[in-house]
Amino acid sequence: MVTFTINDGLVTKIVEDYETTIIEYGKVKNNLNIDILHYICLDIDDGVNAASLLGLTGKRIALLPQKLSSQYKGRTIEEEFSYKFDGDYISEIYSTYGDNDNYYKYVITYE
Repeated sequence: MVTFTINDGLVTKIVEDYETTIIEYGKVKNNLNIDILHYICLDIDDGVNAASLLGLTGKRIALLPQKLSSQYKGRTIEEEFSYKFDGDYISEIYSTYGDNDNYYKYVITYE
């Protein structure tokens, strides 16, 4: 079972089995017209991720995450996000975690 806490339209806490994730937001608006929060931030059910990407999970989250803090079995992992823009549109998303030598890079293309 997954429990979501929502404050002011933003998912701020997710509890799944033995893991708790706290999500902090900055001021970067989600201008992607899809909700990628589940995809880039969470390791939960693929069905939820697909539904979120397709816009089937309700209103799109207005901001993109700045930082995640996940606690699992007494261990805390922090992940930070930064965004690169091409004009008004997000073109790349960077996710760094651990000692900042570990990262993911997501490239967004528009057609």
